[in-house]
Amino acid sequence: MRGQRPAELVLGSVQLGLAYGAANRTGMPSHRTALRLVHRAADSGITKFDTARAYGNSEDRLGEALALRKGIRTITKLSLLSELSSDASRGDVRAALPALRAAVKAEGQASIINISSMYASVAPDSRFYAKPEQASPLHYGPAKAALLQLTRHLAAELGPEKIRVNALVPGPCPRASVAEADPAFAQRLAAKTMLGRTGTRDEIRGPLLFLVSAASSYVTGTALAVDGGWTA
Repeated sequence: MRGQRPAELVLGSVQLGLAYGAANRTGMPSHRTALRLVHRAADSGITKFDTARAYGNSEDRLGEALALRKGIRTITKLSLLSELSSDASRGDVRAALPALRAAVKAEGQASIINISSMYASVAPDSRFYAKPEQASPLHYGPAKAALLQLTRHLAAELGPEKIRVNALVPGPCPRASVAEADPAFAQRLAAKTMLGRTGTRDEIRGPLLFLVSAASSYVTGTALAVDGGWTA
């Protein structure tokens, strides 16, 4: 927006070293492609990169690509507690408050949606994951569970300003390429749900639009599960 400081852009790197993400249709890029993508981002002015520690080869590839670059800063979602200020999350929220307040002024309300996971509520069953790259990293569930509590805390803190805070909790929505490459894995996931099938990214869209729209104007501090009954 004119006259305001532009938002900082941080490049995530999970997909550089892992076939990760519901929208990822091509799998993990080759080593050469991964390095080229990082170089292109740095050449375009990106100065902050999320190392995606513990996600496959992502951190190693990012380190190799940026080894000779100057002025680059790397961050990670898994920073040591000693590296974080006690007010770190509050500072992140405060940085977004001007835009949220502007939305309240223009529309009468604003909405924050945190994306959690079914593994915020239940533990992953290791019997489902025959391949190491399919398994959920150890830190993933605890981090997503913490996000649910952050959602409730922020809902209480920001509610008086007409800012709603909710969490969307997706269940198993593997990419089509995953189901084609390992149909037995997809079937194991499907069998765990009450509907007997996995979800699609299109089935996330409706609940997401509900939470962001005026249709949920009296909904805040909640976690909306879209998991086919996995966690029920």
